[in-house]
Amino acid sequence: NCRWMEMKIFSQPEVMKRFKEEFVLVQLYTDGGKNAAANQRMQIARFKTVALPLYVILSSENQVLAKHAGILKPASEFLKFLDTKNK
Repeated sequence: NCRWMEMKIFSQPEVMKRFKEEFVLVQLYTDGGKNAAANQRMQIARFKTVALPLYVILSSENQVLAKHAGILKPASEFLKFLDTKNK
């Protein structure tokens, strides 16, 4: 995740509420840490991008419902992205 998004968007009450009530959050670190290279290869293979940040919504069957590369601001735009899981 982008630290800016974590501080400015994810901390917004409505975003936090959605995360808590509607999602299982997973983070994949591709730019540092012990497994960064393997994680980056997986990101490229699965999502066809090395973009950071990359936000992906998966179904419970592991199907990609939505994907967005880059910052989404303001919070209302990020919430619209989260809503794509219902379409």
